[in-house]
Amino acid sequence: MAAGTGLRGLTISFVMARALALGVAGWLTRLQVGGIGMQFDRAVWRELHKSALPLGLFLVVLNLYSYIDSVMLGVMRGDAETGMYAAAYKTYEGFSYAPSIIAAVLTPRLSRLFLIDRPAHRRLALIGVAASVALAAVAATPGFVFAAPLLTLLFGPPFAPAAEPFRVLCVGLPFVFAVWILHATVISVDKGRLLVKAAITGLVVNVAINVWAIPRSGAVGAAIATVIGEAVSMSVLIVGLI
Repeated sequence: MAAGTGLRGLTISFVMARALALGVAGWLTRLQVGGIGMQFDRAVWRELHKSALPLGLFLVVLNLYSYIDSVMLGVMRGDAETGMYAAAYKTYEGFSYAPSIIAAVLTPRLSRLFLIDRPAHRRLALIGVAASVALAAVAATPGFVFAAPLLTLLFGPPFAPAAEPFRVLCVGLPFVFAVWILHATVISVDKGRLLVKAAITGLVVNVAINVWAIPRSGAVGAAIATVIGEAVSMSVLIVGLI
C-alpha cells in the first residue's frame, strides 16, 4: 500500500500470506505426524465427502450469514451507510476471533472425551461456554464504552457514526462467543446436521428482521438483526445438544 500498488498490491499480499500460512501449516504437520504423501483411496474419499457435506454446507451458510446484512443494507440504504456498518461489523468480527481460538483447542479434547468419558465431556463443554461468555463480557464492555474513539482510531473521523451499530453488536458478543464453543461441542458429538439447522435458522431470522428493520433503522437495524440471529442460532444449538 505504501508503494502505491493499491488494490492489486493488497490482493497480492493476501495471496502471499495465504501461501506462507500453507507452508507453515505443512511444516507443523510434518513435525507432528511425519511426512505427507499422496495416495488415493476410494473408500476413504467417499467417507470424507459424506462426512464433510454437512460441515461444508454449514460453512457456506455461515459465510452468507456474515455478509447478507451488508448486501441488504446496500440495496435498501446505499453505499454510505453500508460502509458505516461494514466498519462496525469488521471490528465486531475481530472481537469474535477470540473464542475461535478456544474452540480450536477444545474441539479435539471434546471429541476424545465424548468417546471415553461422557460426564467429563459435558463438564468441559459447560466450562468452555461459561468461560467464553465471561470473556465476551470482558471484551464487550470496553468496546461498548469506547466505541466512538475505537472506530475513529481504526477508520478515521468520518466513521464515528459507526459507533452506534457497533454498540448494538457488542451486546451480541456473549451470544457469538457461546456459539463458537457450541459449534466445537456439536462437532465433537458428530451432529453436523445440527450445525446446518442452527445456521439456516439464524440466517432466515436475520434476513426476516433485516427486511423490517433496515428501512426503518438502517445500520442499527442490521446490527439488531445480527444479534437476534446469533441468539436464535445459539438457542437451536443448545436445544439440539440437550
